[in-house]
Amino acid sequence: MLCQRSNRYWTAIYTGGASGTASGTGSINEIVNMPKGGVVTYTYIINVPSSKTGNFINTANVSVPTGFTDPTPANNTASDSDTPNPVADLSITNTDGKTTYTAGTTNTYTVVATNNGPTDVTGARVIYALPTGVTGTWTAVFSTGSTGTANGTGAISEPVNLPSGSTVTYTITASIAGNVTANPLTTTATITAPAGTTDPTPANNTATDTDTPNPTADLSITNTDGKATYTAGTTNTYTVVASNSGTSDVTGAQVTYPFPTGVTGTWTALFSTGATGTSAQGRSTSW
Repeated sequence: MLCQRSNRYWTAIYTGGASGTASGTGSINEIVNMPKGGVVTYTYIINVPSSKTGNFINTANVSVPTGFTDPTPANNTASDSDTPNPVADLSITNTDGKTTYTAGTTNTYTVVATNNGPTDVTGARVIYALPTGVTGTWTAVFSTGSTGTANGTGAISEPVNLPSGSTVTYTITASIAGNVTANPLTTTATITAPAGTTDPTPANNTATDTDTPNPTADLSITNTDGKATYTAGTTNTYTVVASNSGTSDVTGAQVTYPFPTGVTGTWTALFSTGATGTSAQGRSTSW
């Protein structure tokens, strides 16, 4: 009896006086003794390769020795055919290793897509959208035979090939605009199996990272009239410059400039690089 498969182990049970080898590995190619009414029952345990595609067909044969006639040779061959049912537990993780973000800086996210098997996957899709006000670049490292795009800019929406047990590790450098005020700032990574592949645990196909805002702004101010003396009864002209040298935009900073007793004045304001406030002349000393 001959059965053509690979990666297998088999055992045999003999009844009705039949006899032969009790067990083995690999293909069966055995001489057996079969009295009238004798039966040999083989149990074949097969490890199907994770890369197997298409129908899985195996054929068993039994033949009489030289000098014997078999009147019904049509039943000396039997085939079994199985159609593919790919199953792959895909999973993904997503973290920047912290719980806060600072507008005007960068966060580095690590996203790991994994195929926990048992079937190899061709064309799984990894998606990683960037929140409003966030831009980024990314690189990918492929392990254990996985393949895909090595780097890119902006959001990730890439097909990847993941053999069973393999991973893809993405590193995303996210630049957060200074005016981002999202509370929280959320990024989400997803992986989806290609059509025809069943994922038995879809709950681990999505991973979210959440950071609360931690705005940082280095505010400073200068004040000078360009001289070291004053003359009563005349005017002095002061230049006051308020600056934000920090990373985050600031809305509602308070500038005050109180006049000494006996001094009155008017002021104007010039705004640069997106700064805004009251620009008309007046006697108010804060805005």
